[in-house]
Amino acid sequence: MPILILYFILLLLLPSPLYSQEPLMISQATKEVLLSGYTRSATTVTITAEVSGRIEKINYDVGDIIRKQPLLEIDPTFVNYQIQQVAHEVQLNAIQQKKSDSTVNFLQKEYVRIKKLYEEQRASEVNKDTAAETLSQAVFERKTLDSRKKVLETSLAELKERLNRHQLWATEGWHVIDKIVESGEVISPGIPLMRVANFNHLVIQLSVSNAELKAIQSMENPFDITAGNEPAKAAIHWINPEFNESTRKLLLELTLSEYTGKKRGGILCTLPIMIDIDGFQIPKAAITNRYNNPRVTLQETGETINVMILSEVNAHFVIARDDRLDIGMPLAPAE
Repeated sequence: MPILILYFILLLLLPSPLYSQEPLMISQATKEVLLSGYTRSATTVTITAEVSGRIEKINYDVGDIIRKQPLLEIDPTFVNYQIQQVAHEVQLNAIQQKKSDSTVNFLQKEYVRIKKLYEEQRASEVNKDTAAETLSQAVFERKTLDSRKKVLETSLAELKERLNRHQLWATEGWHVIDKIVESGEVISPGIPLMRVANFNHLVIQLSVSNAELKAIQSMENPFDITAGNEPAKAAIHWINPEFNESTRKLLLELTLSEYTGKKRGGILCTLPIMIDIDGFQIPKAAITNRYNNPRVTLQETGETINVMILSEVNAHFVIARDDRLDIGMPLAPAE
């Protein structure tokens, strides 16, 4: 029994290459980079008018959330007058159509009566032709009124649509971020009036190098990100393929999700990533460093190679590349 206890104590005190140590391997050197950017609205829209007129009322100010009211209203007085005028013309046309229908019906009967008299040789051919021509002209007049009715209906629909455009709307739940005009101003079509933004969906723009982009693309979407000191998720929205020659970076946009904080622009977001750097990463346990002469020993051949240490990362050293070393090579423990 004491021998068994002594055996277990020796197992705890003595290192075992089979159980206590992982293989000492050469790997690609990496370093952690902290990317940062600020939130902004997913969509921003500039509101312009399609009609001219005087602004009668503005229902929102900067920072307001858009509800069920229009953003602003343009004075519709003149278009209302036009609608009334065309509506009266439509009514007049309807009366004229009824009169025309009555005339056509009467002349139709008159033509049938005269035609019958002509067949009985009790009316002249001139009378028959006159009745036919009068009926034909009445039918043409009715068709003219029908066409006139369609023109008026189209004009009335156009004016009503123009009236609708005297009220400018935006998506409910968005925010007003800029108010360019005030009530009472006279505006023209195409002039910017207000700007609204969708802060229900936030995005983050980052300027990244090729190595940083590669690292982000290798991460599984959505990945973890910190937004205003709160945990959240993010995913790649788009990558601008245009290269910025001054910064030598690409523009990348992320969409933010699972964020429970206040949704607004300007929230600092940080994303830690690991990128490859030039050099090899060697476990500290594989480097013998006596008299400031660091070296490693290849496990397969026993060859000893002097190395140049560039930096230290946790339990590893980053060394300069050497043609005699390669990623994946096993190393012997340090002496």
